[in-house]
Amino acid sequence: MTKRYKTDIHLHLSHILNEYPDIRENHIFSKTSKIKSRRALKETLVYMEKHQIILNPHLYIRNCKGYSNYYLIAEVKNWKDMYERVICRNWEAIDSAFYIRSWEKNRFAYVKYHNSLEREVHNVLEQGPIDYLCVIHPQSVTDQKIKELELEPDKKSRMLVDCLDKEFDWDYDTKQVFWWLSINYRLNLTHIGRQLNVTRTTVRRKSPRDYDASSVNLV
Repeated sequence: MTKRYKTDIHLHLSHILNEYPDIRENHIFSKTSKIKSRRALKETLVYMEKHQIILNPHLYIRNCKGYSNYYLIAEVKNWKDMYERVICRNWEAIDSAFYIRSWEKNRFAYVKYHNSLEREVHNVLEQGPIDYLCVIHPQSVTDQKIKELELEPDKKSRMLVDCLDKEFDWDYDTKQVFWWLSINYRLNLTHIGRQLNVTRTTVRRKSPRDYDASSVNLV
């Protein structure tokens, strides 16, 4: 049996990824002695992603010039209505969306998007800009850990507001690189360049993750 099917290897890699969520493939290899080749590591990561043992981190761009984050909550008729009337009409601006059906049979769409929507959404209950976005993963914590928690997650962020790149250039090439990183944050620059038919240097220059994390929020 190869490494990629072994559950102990999956657990080992998961621990590394949980501790370093933005770690790249080369650095993962340097932190494990259980996998002897880069090819075996890549095959194992692909297998884990395909079987949803691990999920890729998602990227959000922090507010900056030419890029602002917003949220919207609206009533919809059903899932199909949400998909066709909201998502399909505004797919370039929407980063994520949730379909919610309550016990009272009410149906809602929660949408996180950037800049502005192409088509107006009807029956909006609430809408506005997002100052800060933090995804919380619930877990069991001790009383001591609770005491150590900050009241505002933003205070624990390594991305200080004063250090954000306000001139972040959200142009076509940056969108393309960002899209590939959203699919797999651990893709190397050479591989992304091959997908876009551009040089590795161009990808590095347009890569949000090479802005010293000043513009990117990884969740």
